Amino acid sequence: MQYKFSLELRNKLIAYFLQVHKVEISQDQADEYLDSMADLYRVFSQKNAGE
Repeated sequence: MQYKFSLELRNKLIAYFLQVHKVEISQDQADEYLDSMADLYRVFSQKNAGE
């Protein structure tokens, strides 16, 4: 699988989930979660820009 996000960013998210939620996620899941967060950010940034 080709990832959209860097290994470093995926690893940071994996570490966050493990530390805060005590849940292990895979590299694939981390990439999907980051993609979802990026979409959410896009929606909010468009809304704040008046689009």
